[in-house]
Amino acid sequence: KPIVQEKPGAIEGELTKVTQPEMNPAIEAELDSVRQQLVGDTTPVLAPDSPIVLPSSSPHGTGDTGTAGSAQPGFSNLDELLSQAGPLAGEVAPVNMPGGALFEYDQATLRPEAIETLRKLGELIRRNPRATFSIEGHSDSFGDADYNLALSRARAEAVKAWLIDQMGVDPSRIETRGFGSTRLIAPADGSREEQQINRRVEIVIRTPRD
Repeated sequence: KPIVQEKPGAIEGELTKVTQPEMNPAIEAELDSVRQQLVGDTTPVLAPDSPIVLPSSSPHGTGDTGTAGSAQPGFSNLDELLSQAGPLAGEVAPVNMPGGALFEYDQATLRPEAIETLRKLGELIRRNPRATFSIEGHSDSFGDADYNLALSRARAEAVKAWLIDQMGVDPSRIETRGFGSTRLIAPADGSREEQQINRRVEIVIRTPRD
């Protein structure tokens, strides 16, 4: 390719006009087709280890993510309860565990990522032998009410079973309840995103009265 000088010659007639050779029409048409495909292809490229999230038409589960036991208005923080010296006393706000942090979408099988939080919950139960704990499942307003009720119960039972099997918690100290969509925090007419807080498991703690 010719190199264009920053400063042209003083005599314009000395400059030679460089023209591009004509391209074969068939090749140019093929290149245009490739350009259009590249411009129209908006599919994201994922890294080999990137998680792939597939859409689901099921209204009953949750794809929510979040930190189980994290602090939210009206709820206790699990880490803060564990940091307190001595047994829990007085009225304790429930611990909120987002459903997506514990379970896969539309399932009552615990996720591996939930184990650390469940260990903290088991340790809290061990440290407070005189307190009782109620594991309560909740759902959003989407889907069949009976299905949501059964799913919320199954999820509460799954948490209890793990605490008994893995942490040796006395079964008599834990009760489970499922409320389905009967105790919504966000309004029932909200979108799925707005109702994320409705899809949860609450740990209700009852301390002894001295």
